[in-house]
Amino acid sequence: MIDSSDISKGFAYHIEAGDFRIDQTTIPAIQGNQTFKSAEDAQKVADIMIRKIQHDSIPSVTPEELQRLGIIK
Repeated sequence: MIDSSDISKGFAYHIEAGDFRIDQTTIPAIQGNQTFKSAEDAQKVADIMIRKIQHDSIPSVTPEELQRLGIIK
């Protein structure tokens, strides 16, 4: 299940598969507690996480990946 949801001043995503669950309410891999500016940005990162999970990789994202996606500068 993937859900990008509107939270108070931004967006987040939720991934659930069996007992595995990620609730990401802030942009990972950067300082501070910034939310995603759009549902599309949250979905881009959720898609990366899902691909990594499917390939048995650690579900994480780097600042460089966020820059390539246009989420951070």
